[in-house]
Amino acid sequence: MSSDITSKVESENKSFVSDVVDIMGSSDDDDTKKSKILNRKKTHDGMVSKAFGDDNVFSSYKKKVDAKIQPFKWKYKMASLVF
Repeated sequence: MSSDITSKVESENKSFVSDVVDIMGSSDDDDTKKSKILNRKKTHDGMVSKAFGDDNVFSSYKKKVDAKIQPFKWKYKMASLVF
């Protein structure tokens, strides 16, 4: 993976996590939080997919990320929305 792609993906991932943490810490009700997180996830997936430029590479990336975060999905129900 080129350093340009790596840089774009890392930047978007940091922004994504920051945004999700902010949403979770907000005073919004749970339904609003879920909606905001799902909307941010769609934006994130689109930006990361565009950075990779290849659906197969993006799919492989998502599978690897999913495997790494599986323990969080079990422990934190809201994490299953994000990933």
